[in-house]
Amino acid sequence: MFELFQRPDGANFQRYEPPGWRYLKEQMDLNLTKVKRFYRINPTAVPSNHILVRLLQSSTVPKHMGLNRYYDNVQNLSLNLSSALFFTSSARDGKITYGNFYNGPEIILADFSDFDYELENSNWQDTQAVQVEYHPYTDLNLILPEKANYPQTEVISVIRINLAKLLVQYRAFRLQEEKIAEVTNLEQRSVYQFIRMYVLPNMLNTHLDYSVINRLNCLLGGIDIVPTNKKHSFHLNDLTSKVDECLQFEIDYYGKVNRDMRTLVNSIKLLNLDHLIDLVKMPDIATTNQVLWALVLMRLPVIDLLTRICSTGAVPLNRGFRNSLLKTVTMLRTNNSLLNHLPFRSSVEIESLCDRILYRLGHR
Repeated sequence: MFELFQRPDGANFQRYEPPGWRYLKEQMDLNLTKVKRFYRINPTAVPSNHILVRLLQSSTVPKHMGLNRYYDNVQNLSLNLSSALFFTSSARDGKITYGNFYNGPEIILADFSDFDYELENSNWQDTQAVQVEYHPYTDLNLILPEKANYPQTEVISVIRINLAKLLVQYRAFRLQEEKIAEVTNLEQRSVYQFIRMYVLPNMLNTHLDYSVINRLNCLLGGIDIVPTNKKHSFHLNDLTSKVDECLQFEIDYYGKVNRDMRTLVNSIKLLNLDHLIDLVKMPDIATTNQVLWALVLMRLPVIDLLTRICSTGAVPLNRGFRNSLLKTVTMLRTNNSLLNHLPFRSSVEIESLCDRILYRLGHR
C-alpha cells in the first residue's frame, strides 16, 4: 500500500488545474502569513501541561554548546524522550492521547529522521518541526490546532514530531531571547509563549491541506460541510466558497476521465503544498510492527478519497494498487491487535470506514 504514497522518479503526469486555483493559493498564502505574524507579535501562552512543554522541558542538553554537538546530542536523546512521553515510533507502540492539539483522540508519531540543522537553525522561525499527518476537520479559517478551538470528535488525528528539529528550533529561540534581554533588559519570553508564537502557527500549513482533502471527500460523498463559527479577531479573506467551487471543478474533471490512483495522488491540487503527493508521501519512519497500525490509520482517509474517485475495476493500471489496498485494509479490518490500540468509538469509526473502502475495492 505504501508504494502509492512514494514520489515516482522521473514520472510526468497530466495534471488538471481548476480555473482560479493559482489565485486562491496566493490569497491563502497571504492569510497564512497574516495569521503567523499576528501570533508572533502578540505572544500568548499555551497551558503549562501542554505535551510540547513537557517535551522541551525534558531535554537536558545545554543550549550553549556548539550547534554541531547540540544536534548530535538531541538526536541521541530523541528516542528516550519519545518513549517517556508514549509517542508512537518504529521502536514503540505508543498510545492514544487526547486533546493535545485537536478535540479528540490523537496519535503522536516520533520522527527521528535527519535534517539540515544549519538551515533549520538559520530559518528557525519558519521551522515545521510539528506537522499534521491527519485531522478530521474541514474549516479553512486557519485556527490554531488547540483543543478549545475545535468541536469534539471520535475520529483520530495524527501528529508527527521531529523531536530533534523542535529542540534545535527552541535553542535558536532561547539564544535570541537572551540577546534581546541583554540589549533591552526585558524579561525573556517563555517556552509556553514559544509554542503559541511559532510551533502551533507553523502547523497550519499541513493543517490547511488536510482541510482541503476533507472538503473534497465531503463534496464527493454528498456530505454536508458544517461551517465553523470560530474565527480570528482580525480580518482574513474568506475563500471558502471559491475553494469549494474549484474542488467541484476538479471532481467533475476526474469524473469524466480515467485516471489511475498514482496519477490522482500526484495530481490533486492543494492550497499550501502543490499536490497531494507532497502532503501524503510517507515519512522516513521504518515500517515496523510497532508503528504499522498508525501509518495505515493516517492514510485511510486518503485511500477513502482515491477509492471514491476511481470507479471499481475501470482502469487496468489501478489493479496492482487495488490488490495492495485490499490486502492492507482487510488486514486492518480483521486484525484485532491493530484495532485494540483504539478507543471503542474510534475503532467503530475505523471499521465503518474500512467497510466502505473494501466495498469500493470490490470486496463483497
